[in-house]
Amino acid sequence: MPVFTGLIGFGSGLASPSRDLLIRAAAPKGATGRVYGTVYSGLDVGFAIGLLLFGVLMDRHLPALVFAVVGVFQFLAIGTAVTVGHGNRTRAAVRRAMRGAMPAASPVALPAALPAAPRTGAHGC
Repeated sequence: MPVFTGLIGFGSGLASPSRDLLIRAAAPKGATGRVYGTVYSGLDVGFAIGLLLFGVLMDRHLPALVFAVVGVFQFLAIGTAVTVGHGNRTRAAVRRAMRGAMPAASPVALPAALPAAPRTGAHGC
């Protein structure tokens, strides 16, 4: 049993850095902390619910169904890992295309050329 537990720990240690890199690649700029928080909170909730669900299945003498459910969730995880960051890459490509298509005197450049608003008192008066 200790060898099996060691193999589980080794596999987990092998997968964690890859997962963290995928999360970082998919996170929007400036939102990495929120994304990590959401992912790891989801992992904790999923582990807790999984224990309850699989415990019920084992109590009902359905160990084959445990493996089937784990398999379904693994395929969902693989699908997520394959498509992670696709939306970010698509948005970045659209922004690059739009930047190249805009003339130099576009409305996007105007706000930087406008004078700053006059400063008022501490209470906006």
